[in-house]
Amino acid sequence: MKPIQLTIAEPCHQNWNQMLPEEQGKFCLSCQKTVVDFSAMSDREVLNYFNTNTGNTCGRFNDNQLNKTLSVPKERSMGKWKYFWQFLLPAVFAMHKAEAQKTMGKPSFSQPQPIKPEPPIRMGMVAIPQQPVAEKNITVEGKIIDENGSPLAGAAIMVNGTKYGVASDATGNFSIQMKNDQKLTINYIGYESKSLATGDFIKMKGFKMGLKDNGVLMSGFVVPMHADSRSMMGEVVVMTNCFIRPAQKIKAATDSEKSITVNGKIVDEKGNPLAFANIVSADKKNAVATDNDGNFSLKIKNDQSINISYVGYEGKCVAAGDFVKQPGFKMGLKDGGVVMSGMVIPLNMVASTGLADVVVVSYGTISCRMLTGSVTTIKGETLAKDTSKSFFSFLRKKTPAPIETSVKIYPNPIERGQDFQVQIKVAKKDNYLFEIIDASGKIIQSQIIAMNSLQQTVAIDGERLQQAGIYIIHLNNGDKKMVFNGKLVVQ
Repeated sequence: MKPIQLTIAEPCHQNWNQMLPEEQGKFCLSCQKTVVDFSAMSDREVLNYFNTNTGNTCGRFNDNQLNKTLSVPKERSMGKWKYFWQFLLPAVFAMHKAEAQKTMGKPSFSQPQPIKPEPPIRMGMVAIPQQPVAEKNITVEGKIIDENGSPLAGAAIMVNGTKYGVASDATGNFSIQMKNDQKLTINYIGYESKSLATGDFIKMKGFKMGLKDNGVLMSGFVVPMHADSRSMMGEVVVMTNCFIRPAQKIKAATDSEKSITVNGKIVDEKGNPLAFANIVSADKKNAVATDNDGNFSLKIKNDQSINISYVGYEGKCVAAGDFVKQPGFKMGLKDGGVVMSGMVIPLNMVASTGLADVVVVSYGTISCRMLTGSVTTIKGETLAKDTSKSFFSFLRKKTPAPIETSVKIYPNPIERGQDFQVQIKVAKKDNYLFEIIDASGKIIQSQIIAMNSLQQTVAIDGERLQQAGIYIIHLNNGDKKMVFNGKLVVQ
């Protein structure tokens, strides 16, 4: 019989003597239940009762029967000795009886031994704590390959229902620990995902089973992955610079497609970081700009490419399957998703067109009436009162310093859709045109700012700035002449 341990969480305080007698104990009128009397039972009888009866039981116990493990010791086999005792014991009792009949003399009296008090009695609902079953770990070691038998490096192997996972090494091998009732999910870019239970490993080619670190080891098997066949409909797909022509139609991706996080660094031909380079996903729904160190982080779908552009450099398209080929590539897991990081992507400068130098010759006449500089009027009275040592020092004091137009944007960079402020300083009061232009030259936002003073701060609504990248800021005066040209970075 299986050992058990009995406890009573909330003892019952009803009077046992006032309950109605029944076959197994007494009936409690208060709770309308039968209270089984276990106080006179042996451990074997208690174990036998709970092994044959299920459901809730209300009982009466001695204290020494609770909060301890009840078990029945194994019976020791007597073997051939049992026949010896069968004949020896009756003979001993017969001799003892005969000797007792012959014994005579004055009897002796001894002090009666004190009666030990009976242990306290407890009543209540019996609880049998469940013994925890130790969960055994198994170690799974295998190899991920493609349909041609080539190893797949960087495949993600995750334990279902957890954030624990590993990636296959350069030869496609992996090792992971899991519970015997869990499943593994294997993902690789461009391939169909695969879910495997422990029972599926046995069917794999090369499967072996052994022991490792006091646990089960399943190893030697090979897991083949199949290329993901994406269904297309409509016209023929033509790829140009990784962008799809507007004519074609592709079946829309479902929301269930998983995304990956791409972390990398953009550098020039000499390895110097390129700040504020634009990185855009193939569907143009996600875009970021590199920071001062050339680093970026962008979330894309697992089958998408990224397009990189920088002023004065050739654009580059990196397909999803080419991330592995970039120098410094690493793959890991974060928040249940795949993270590709460490890659360094170089850009090449735009090659020279080889055109000859252009010489521009201009002919014209210069009129003596043309004047360059500023004019200051000084009266003779003012000149007479001045104590300057020279006429030029006097002019320097009277000539006002030129006012330069400036625009300060803060904060810069900003988040998508975030409002920002501009501090404008101008040479004269006027109505100025404030424009925000994207990288393609399209005016995203424009507004008239009335400068009633030479310096003031204006709040700009950033709701239309929903795409990350570098934007150009223009400020034009009332004569439609540009007086300021700057940049705004949206992350």
